[in-house]
Amino acid sequence: MANSPRPLYAARALDAAPPPPTPPAEIAPALARPAATDLYPREARERELCDKASSPDWLYVAIPSALAVGAIVLDNQVILRDPNPGVRMIGADLVGVTWGFFVGSWWPAMPKCSPHWVPGAPPEGNVRNDLPIALAIALFAGATAPVAVAIETAYMPDSWDNTERVFRIVMPGVLAFGTALLPYLFPPKTLRAARELQNLRASVDGRGAFVSYTLQF
Repeated sequence: MANSPRPLYAARALDAAPPPPTPPAEIAPALARPAATDLYPREARERELCDKASSPDWLYVAIPSALAVGAIVLDNQVILRDPNPGVRMIGADLVGVTWGFFVGSWWPAMPKCSPHWVPGAPPEGNVRNDLPIALAIALFAGATAPVAVAIETAYMPDSWDNTERVFRIVMPGVLAFGTALLPYLFPPKTLRAARELQNLRASVDGRGAFVSYTLQF
């Protein structure tokens, strides 16, 4: 039997160059996620903020302390001797205002960071907030301000009416409660740096809006 000729298309298929390789699919780079134990400052700005927040703001503590001592001395030595009940109430209110600021200034001015531990929000969101401890300190200031006023007053003359006696105890407590919250509205350097550091970490970690940060004073 005669050999059949090779098909022309088979020879062309053998002589053709192989097709170019298919380029690999591009893979989007994964977002950088810090490790759970990555507790130290990660970059220069975080180190700068942590340095500010790692030592007490003694000046912020000293000023309210001096104001409280000055108000107590002024009320005890000068204002209490005034015959006008309205003037005497100003002295008690002044003690309450400065006492609340004095008590409320201590915790915000204390260290909020260290080179080995930087506070930050966990992956599920920030669960810490200044509000509970701020209210607890404010309640303590409001409860102790009348005691401070009673101690520095020492004795209420019989000529004072009941209204003045009641308001001399109640008003300092109310004012102290309010002024104990001032350090969260006008924070010391430690609290300012800690808030900025916490907000910076929230934005770097890619968790979106820092919801609980807006609830702080």
